[in-house]
Amino acid sequence: MEAKKEFMSWFRNRYITEEDVDFLRGIVDDDEKIEECFGTDLIFEGNKLEGKLGVGTAFMNNFQVCRAVQAYSAHMIRLAGGHVDGRVAIGYDGRSLSKDWGETVSRMLLGNGIGTSLFQTPVSTEQLCFAINYLRLEGGIMITADEDDPRLYGLKFFNEKGEPMDEEEMMGTVLGFADIHTQSQIKSYMGAMRINSIHLKIGISNDYNFIKSIQTLSVSEDVDKDLKIAYSPLYGAGVEFIPKLFGETGYKNFYPVKEESVFNGEFPGLERPDPSDERVFAKVLEKAKEKDADIAIVTNPNLSEFGAAVKTGEGEYRILTQEEQKAMLEEYKAGFTGEKPAHAKIPGPSDIFLFAEMMAYNKKNGKL
Repeated sequence: MEAKKEFMSWFRNRYITEEDVDFLRGIVDDDEKIEECFGTDLIFEGNKLEGKLGVGTAFMNNFQVCRAVQAYSAHMIRLAGGHVDGRVAIGYDGRSLSKDWGETVSRMLLGNGIGTSLFQTPVSTEQLCFAINYLRLEGGIMITADEDDPRLYGLKFFNEKGEPMDEEEMMGTVLGFADIHTQSQIKSYMGAMRINSIHLKIGISNDYNFIKSIQTLSVSEDVDKDLKIAYSPLYGAGVEFIPKLFGETGYKNFYPVKEESVFNGEFPGLERPDPSDERVFAKVLEKAKEKDADIAIVTNPNLSEFGAAVKTGEGEYRILTQEEQKAMLEEYKAGFTGEKPAHAKIPGPSDIFLFAEMMAYNKKNGKL
């Protein structure tokens, strides 16, 4: 990649921000910085394109999103013989730019004549995949990242079955991405985002259908739903959905941490919203002690991971490791099925629901 040439082309790029242009002006005589930002390109890994937020081809930014979705759109159109009849679901997690990039993805698809179904609030990847199946969509794109670093962003692509696209399915997108370098290669819808036959919103009804599907995973009805649960979404996708999930499934004593139960992609007070970091439990354990909760739960920005603490016999709270949580869930499910259960393809709210059910079962049967 010719870094200087690529760098100069970005000054004429309408898909970057004024702040990005100011950054470019600031490094115009810094060949080392130009090489750092434009000397390499992001590389797809499986069904995802992911990188640190920044300016240039070496980083994740709005233009990289446009390149990836343009390549995906062109590939979908080729596979469909010239026109995609259905719609593509778009979801995003709780990071600060994720919602804006959700609209960018929608505009890109619409600009290529592909219909969209866009979530209105941050969601889990599992919920996006459910919507693809339930609404019979052509596929889905999730704006998220695997690690809970607020500066890490990415796109994940899913097929019409709600499964991660495999290497063969991704080939056209990967090759197309490498060939797109200028704004003239991008097709984007620039008009008002009105709801119509090709641009729909995914709303509350999908939440309730998703919850019903989660309930079918229940292992035992012999549970005590008076279980007391303290919860923090850590400003991410669990803000609205997790209280709704526990409310709809009959858990009466659910206590959210109010100050961390608002969408905020800056994750104030947290170095990173990582459930495996014991520091993120500070406020939820305060709530747990206040309410004498049996368990405390925290979730990451896209609900792909959760952390839990359980009250001990001495009235203190012990934070479980991720390995302990997984082992406990496996043992619980295997106790009823008689075999070691397979891990879900897409981790998410289903795991959180089953963990709480396990603890409610333990409480009912004197094991908590």
